[in-house]
Amino acid sequence: MDTAKLKSKFFERLRTSTCAGALVLAVAVSPALGDQVKYDIDIPASTLDKALNAFGTQAGVNIIYEGRLPTGLSAPRLNGAYDLETALQHLLGGSAYTYKILSDKSIAIIRSKAQRSEHTLDAMMVTASRAEKPVSAVPGSVAIITSEEIQREQALGGDPAALIGKYIPGYALNNESLSGASESFRGRSVLVMVDGVTRSTPLRNASRVISTIGLQNIKRIEVVSGASSMYGAGASGGIINLITKEAAEKGMEVTVSGFLTAFTADIGDSLSPELSVDISGTQEKFDYLFNIKGKMSQDTFDGDGNLQPSDPFLGQGGLDNTKNLDMTAKVGTNFKGQRLELTHNTVLMDQKPDYYADYSTPRVSPDLDNPYVGDSVREQSHYTTLTYTNDDVGIGSLDLQVYYNDIDKRFAFVPQSSANTFVYYANGQISPDGQTTLKTKQIGTRATVVTPLDQLVEGADLTWGSDFSFDETTQVFNDGVNAIAPMEQYAFSAFAQASTPVGDVGNVTGGVRYERFSLDIKDFLRPRYNIQGLGTSTARFVHGDEKTYNALVWNIGAVGYVTDESEVFAGFSQGYTIPDIGAFTRRAGAATTAQLLSTADVYLDDVVPDAQIVNTYELGYRGDWGKYRLNTSAYVSTSKKGVTIDSSSLTLSQQKERIWGAEFTGETSVTDDISVGTVFSYTEGVYDSDKDGKLDYHLPNNRIPSPYRLTLYGDFALPYEADLRLESVASSGRSVYDGSNTVKLDPSIVFNMAVSMPLLGGTAQVGVKNILDNQYDNQTASAVRNRNVAGMGRTVGLGYTVKF
Repeated sequence: MDTAKLKSKFFERLRTSTCAGALVLAVAVSPALGDQVKYDIDIPASTLDKALNAFGTQAGVNIIYEGRLPTGLSAPRLNGAYDLETALQHLLGGSAYTYKILSDKSIAIIRSKAQRSEHTLDAMMVTASRAEKPVSAVPGSVAIITSEEIQREQALGGDPAALIGKYIPGYALNNESLSGASESFRGRSVLVMVDGVTRSTPLRNASRVISTIGLQNIKRIEVVSGASSMYGAGASGGIINLITKEAAEKGMEVTVSGFLTAFTADIGDSLSPELSVDISGTQEKFDYLFNIKGKMSQDTFDGDGNLQPSDPFLGQGGLDNTKNLDMTAKVGTNFKGQRLELTHNTVLMDQKPDYYADYSTPRVSPDLDNPYVGDSVREQSHYTTLTYTNDDVGIGSLDLQVYYNDIDKRFAFVPQSSANTFVYYANGQISPDGQTTLKTKQIGTRATVVTPLDQLVEGADLTWGSDFSFDETTQVFNDGVNAIAPMEQYAFSAFAQASTPVGDVGNVTGGVRYERFSLDIKDFLRPRYNIQGLGTSTARFVHGDEKTYNALVWNIGAVGYVTDESEVFAGFSQGYTIPDIGAFTRRAGAATTAQLLSTADVYLDDVVPDAQIVNTYELGYRGDWGKYRLNTSAYVSTSKKGVTIDSSSLTLSQQKERIWGAEFTGETSVTDDISVGTVFSYTEGVYDSDKDGKLDYHLPNNRIPSPYRLTLYGDFALPYEADLRLESVASSGRSVYDGSNTVKLDPSIVFNMAVSMPLLGGTAQVGVKNILDNQYDNQTASAVRNRNVAGMGRTVGLGYTVKF
């Protein structure tokens, strides 16, 4: 045998054994750093591996790595006097790595289990119970999308909906527009929050919520699947909570990110720049974070190179020809176990469509002979939150939020056509003032107390509190005429959620929440509309009134520990939802031909829908064996007052319904440098179309665009410290009779890739979406109006991020 090769193998095995032995010793002993000796550190912004090696040299400690070095990540500048732990936290913050102190002179850098996958059992999350709990204590399907996955999606030019649609089973694929229409969660509505505060407009569901939230300021995304009432009404299908970034722990840190995306069909007319600047830091007891992101987009193209329509959904707007400005400011201070933090976010967006859309073509297309002459599609929304936390108020910890949302959304003007038969009529004509603006002002409080119950059962606790909110909503035409009844709503709720371990075999949770809504619907004159083929309706007076909704909803569930690495869970939960009341009032007395011909007044009970309670029953199994990770579950969701929208007439109705499904997520580390995973979901549902008590037809496509969905992905560590993600996203399409018609949605598959690597002290990213430039129909977009809408063609993105 070759002596040189033998020596090489010997020393390689010796090095590996020594590192492995040191890591095992760290886990077994894990000594705390007894002293807090500070070291003078001066490390320039660079790649994470170089920064860690420089830190080891300057602090006089030996840095040991688990597997290969961290790749594709950057580290901020470190300058000043630091103890070991503070310096490591600063260098590793936001990465997928943590550390173990082996001794005063040796430190291990290891892959953080909480960051490996959204399915790991010991990752901590807040959204499921309003208190920080490990995933292993939650009796339902939950997921955490990490900062690494968020950064990767930015290279593909995506938004939160695109990321969630690919990696959260049960959530519909992104419709690639400004709107969230038909982006259902397990066939139902989703509650979208930022740092625990809602971004939804419940009295008039504008759908345009999640697309307005930029990824540049998001640290992680927590997702709870199934009906929930932990944060109030609206989460009949689940909760998406986007958690924003925190300030740098010491000194000042500046992060600059730039991205360019373009469609290969026409790079010049589609080139879209994006720039984000993040400044954060800590000065003694005060910390701050300021972020500003600007983005511009041009034309978009499908897989055949055709120009896509600016407004494929009748007024919601698209993603082309937009200007976006997103600004966030966050300041906070810590004192005596307490924290006070003020956050403000301004979202500005303006889209000027080039042409109206033509809905008579096989796929919705721009009508090149009909230039758009309406006002732009606009977003001018402001969100302010004051948060106070106290680790000990005598009866436990307190989290108190006070928020104010000022939301302004203007929609596109849509002329009358076979797809838009119901249009505003004023001054003896189909009015060009038929464009509407939705304005919502919300103020509210959330108070949460976590009280330990160790005196009863070791490890048990009670999470309890109350919420209050006020919501004022209007929607008016350009000429100032009300499109819906002006509304005001006061909401109050109180809740209690108990959690207790059951020895070493599991954990049991259960809770109740009381909801009460007082809704004041104002008198208004429902204006005249012209209905294609039927003529013009008369204006009708709608008598306002006060209506009260209230309910007691509850949940119960249990987790059983099968082994130290796996568990089963079962749960029952209820969600409480008030339907889109504004949409009902907009069509008051105009739902049928007889109503259109009537001149009689309309009364509240003829218009306003009932609230719905949704029940979710779920059974699942999850495990994390280090190399292998999985989560699988099956569920049934029922409601006696479900809401469906007729995609042709846009009328809403309520009826009994049932939805069921199965979900699976799995990931395995093939080697230290390769991991592969999959996300699979199945969702289907039926409803009582004629309200005779029998579930007779499938739910429409705008509730379930595609029953089957499969995502496959692989992560590869490449030479030069580069990381590669390859993924395919496939969906089955759908062809069912929903009681009105059968509209076939064809299956689709898209391949994407993203690469990141350290470059010149920062991180460079390259992304390609729809690598094969497939021409396909976006099922979620097509389901909105049951008219085919093409998906986006091949997009290339280039990005660079550097920290100072």
